[in-house]
Amino acid sequence: MKLSIFETPELTAECPPIKVVDLKDFYPENVLGLGRNKSNDVIIDNQSVSRNHLKIVIHPGGLLISDLDIRNGTWLNNFFQLKLHKLRAIKTVPMLPGQIMKLGDVWLRLDLDSTDVPEPALKISIVVTKPDDLQKKREAALPEPALEPAKTNLDEANEVVKVYPKQKNFIVLLWLYLGIITVAEYITAAINPQVGLLIHVSLLLWLLWQGVSGGEKSQRDLLLSLTIAPLIRLLSVSLPLISLPQLSWYPLVAVPLLLSTFLIVRQIGLSRRALGLSLGWLPLQLTIWGGGFGLGAIEYIILRPAPLIKTFSIDSLLLPSLNLIVFTGFNEEIIFRGLLMATTLPILKRWSPLYVSLLFAVLHIGYLSITDVIFVFFAGLIFAYIVFWGGSILGVTLAHGFANITLFLIMPYLTQQTDQSGFLFNSLTWLIWGSSAMGMLSFAIMGLTGRYRLLKD
Repeated sequence: MKLSIFETPELTAECPPIKVVDLKDFYPENVLGLGRNKSNDVIIDNQSVSRNHLKIVIHPGGLLISDLDIRNGTWLNNFFQLKLHKLRAIKTVPMLPGQIMKLGDVWLRLDLDSTDVPEPALKISIVVTKPDDLQKKREAALPEPALEPAKTNLDEANEVVKVYPKQKNFIVLLWLYLGIITVAEYITAAINPQVGLLIHVSLLLWLLWQGVSGGEKSQRDLLLSLTIAPLIRLLSVSLPLISLPQLSWYPLVAVPLLLSTFLIVRQIGLSRRALGLSLGWLPLQLTIWGGGFGLGAIEYIILRPAPLIKTFSIDSLLLPSLNLIVFTGFNEEIIFRGLLMATTLPILKRWSPLYVSLLFAVLHIGYLSITDVIFVFFAGLIFAYIVFWGGSILGVTLAHGFANITLFLIMPYLTQQTDQSGFLFNSLTWLIWGSSAMGMLSFAIMGLTGRYRLLKD
């Protein structure tokens, strides 16, 4: 597969490309970004193109394109038709050989190239053209050599569309697996732990088997990623933690989970960028953490957990705080908003944040509080959209860590104080609500723009 890039005032097949990108360089991820920003895989230096305009997923018979732009817009023609239709932002649609796309003043044409490999490969011709009468350019825009391979290979090209009925059955299975995990969690916490763990073990083995057997790669990757869910419960219940200090529970459970996550990531070939292991737009990422204080305070009102420390001081706070940030904040975010978001997004598309947030919530059934499950779901959904818009788990990792610091360290201390006029009490109170307002403002900024990725360097 090759990506041919052209700069010419006319959309013709005779113009030589200024650059040819081998799409094999993007295997096994098969995902590339397109826009003016230098962080993109394909850079188009044209002011009518947004800084991060498109995300493209490469398939054997065509492409799946996700419009990341709102201001400038993206238009795609119907197959073998000239009329262009504007794509809705963040919506993923297939693009087949023979189709053309318009990004501001830039035109893209998708062609089949069967000259250099046995199987027909795909290339995109990216050209800059004047906004003249498009009807007069139809023959030049869709030349016969580009249409003939598309007609002869139409069945192969339609695999991009045919995949949806197959994926519908797989999506039903995904929701079934979520239901099984929910039932297993409730049985483990409220009825019989042995039966619940048996269900988790059975599901773990089944997901492993399906993840290494046949099927599409994106489906196998997602099934392997889902094995983390039953593994979380098996480790937290099976390890002999009850006789150890509670602060030691988090690293003892988190380290095997992080190792498992690393092995899965290596197996399926996810990049650091796909996992959200980037800084994003650092100023806004560093303000998101403040929202964790408010989330922790709300969850404390729901659960009222026992404090993790006996004395409240800087020395007694430092190590437990680092423990919670690394082994709960980073550990859970790299799993849910990193690995699981990356593997569910190609299949569930816009429903990916919802699915991951529900999975995150049902794994909190062990507290036996429906209010807490609902709260965790909405908190997870906020975190999922922050990562979905921002492409980084930095902010949500800090917010998650500080939510647990507030839940287990700060709020127990505040509720135990009889003198509520002291400097420390007032300072902590202002820290919680002031930082929460800062975090919610950051989330609102991303929600209003709807395209936080465009603000990255």
